[in-house]
Amino acid sequence: MASSNISCLAIRHTTRSASASRTQLNWLLLKAVITRGGGDGANPDLSRFKQHGGKLTIFHGWSDPALSPLETVQYYKNVANKMGGMTATQQFARLFVMPGTQHCGGGPGPNSWNPIAPVFFWVESGTAPDQIPAVHYQNDDPNSGVITRTMPLCMYPNQAKYIGGDVNQASSWTCPSSN
Repeated sequence: MASSNISCLAIRHTTRSASASRTQLNWLLLKAVITRGGGDGANPDLSRFKQHGGKLTIFHGWSDPALSPLETVQYYKNVANKMGGMTATQQFARLFVMPGTQHCGGGPGPNSWNPIAPVFFWVESGTAPDQIPAVHYQNDDPNSGVITRTMPLCMYPNQAKYIGGDVNQASSWTCPSSN
């Protein structure tokens, strides 16, 4: 599933069964788009979502020319303030801000990642994602098959830190702990 098709969606998945069919997952995606995830996208009170076992990952590119990533960061901070602080919020909702990535992809930053797998694994195993592997394809085209950069997407407020080596290799980056 190409990230460009769904990278701007926040998806709630509370099904505890690993046997969810592709049709069921597509229906969840469609429902999230139609109902805007059940909210207006501005209300920081996610208590009902949390009470129902919801898990949320939010993605935004730092280089988005259409929508300011600072608005998304502020929204996430508002959620944290409403929901008992950053640590409490990270138990059910995590933000990943991608360096060099434009609106829903494009730009020199990572432009392809799997936004569904981390949520699915979080729901099924209880292990929340601290980082998500991402790649950049030549000419922003996954069909080229040519990967020009790999790097981790770090959970906010962390940002990938260069630790030495080839800047285009994920092994040259780390997601430092905010604790």
